[in-house]
Amino acid sequence: MAVFILLSLWSVLVMGMGEGGAGSEKGVGKECHPGLPPFCPSGSPTAQPWTQPGQSQLFADLSREELTAVMGFLTQELGPGLVDAAQARPSDNCIFSVELELPPKAAALAHLDRASPPPSREALAIIFFGGQPQPNVTELLVGPCCTPPTCGM
Repeated sequence: MAVFILLSLWSVLVMGMGEGGAGSEKGVGKECHPGLPPFCPSGSPTAQPWTQPGQSQLFADLSREELTAVMGFLTQELGPGLVDAAQARPSDNCIFSVELELPPKAAALAHLDRASPPPSREALAIIFFGGQPQPNVTELLVGPCCTPPTCGM
């Protein structure tokens, strides 16, 4: 039985190589190295500014200014015990992530359909509290982002 399986696998591999399948170098550039996955050059991703004039920024990512305001608020409110997330250990307190909290659907549709004022932009911050007697992960809603923010849970 094992011999049959090995012969079947070998024949599939040989057939695939001959027809441009796995392991074949047909149609592949000079950079092909058998046995290695193909190299896909890519640049580092860059933040793209919102470029839709006249469009609502309702779902746009937090701007640099909004993110700076939220991080400043969290740092001030949570105190000096915060550690940079890149160097944090499980026993440290750190801000893990900050991203846009999407507005409620009814408020978003009211703004988009009936040109009512846009809902306030808020950020969702995920905080790791590893340095507490009861370590936990907490989500904090911070906003509005355009004025001095406040915090809610």
